[in-house]
Amino acid sequence: MERGLPAPAVEPLSGYRTVNIALDAVKAHWDTLRDNVPEVLLNKRLSRLISIESNQLEHVFELGGDSVSRLVRAGFFVAAIEKVQEGSPIRRKEEIVKVLKDYHLALGVWERNWAESRSLDERMIKEVHHRLLRATRIRQDEDYNVLMIPTRAWRQSVALNNQRIATIYHRPTEIPASMSRFLSLVDPLVSAASSGELDDPYSVAAWIHHSLACIHPFQDGNGRVTRIVASIPLVLCGLPPINIFYEDGIKYGQLLRQADSQRDIGPLATFLHDQALKTASRLLAICDADVDPDGDVDGGLDTVSVAEYEKALATGPVSLPR
Repeated sequence: MERGLPAPAVEPLSGYRTVNIALDAVKAHWDTLRDNVPEVLLNKRLSRLISIESNQLEHVFELGGDSVSRLVRAGFFVAAIEKVQEGSPIRRKEEIVKVLKDYHLALGVWERNWAESRSLDERMIKEVHHRLLRATRIRQDEDYNVLMIPTRAWRQSVALNNQRIATIYHRPTEIPASMSRFLSLVDPLVSAASSGELDDPYSVAAWIHHSLACIHPFQDGNGRVTRIVASIPLVLCGLPPINIFYEDGIKYGQLLRQADSQRDIGPLATFLHDQALKTASRLLAICDADVDPDGDVDGGLDTVSVAEYEKALATGPVSLPR
């Protein structure tokens, strides 16, 4: 029998302690970014940064050197990866690129589905999961047995986290009902965000995140799917999607456990807000490398072809067209 504490049942947002977060700071930070970086370029680089950090956070791989900045500026191809850390679960650069491209595609799934249905539903969440795991759903265990991670399907085995006092996520027989309840509770919140009537999007994002994390509906990829889904009310309110930096993963886990034990998502909501500020600052620093002496922002590495970039990195210092 599994030893641990059961994850909380799905409860409405009103059942949690929350905190009302002013949005002035995060909007000011992102307005500064938009004033200095063309929006198309900014959106591409934000998506790349989220893809990298979310996979590192889940220990899918671990990059070193200046790899993160290079990938954000250049795009997802092998030559942009300067170093893969020893002990990284995925070592081959080609595989890392595939994982990053899959996450990038998964980020866009909900937008296309929202345009079609204007609702958050089971089909959309399963499709996000399917796109996310395209490159990694077939893998080997420690005994070299080939495993196939099911996608577009709820988890069929018991799942626990690896804390000293384990949390037992919702059991497979509970998942369909838990997801049905979650979706019924989230629908009016997402609709309010879409119509501009949501007062506290970070609390809603934190509630979505905590609820899905407790259900843990999939065999693998739950954290990454959860952050994409929890980003929806933020994006609908004109705010950036959730990005959690790899170096802040310990605090992130502590706040999720605090929400479990104390029914308080205020600290998690504040953390998500603060990570948005940090993301804006990090992106501005990366994009500053593209500012010429006259103060104009150009496409930087985004303007060079993959073939030119691969050749430049192989032959010496990169000289990119202006």
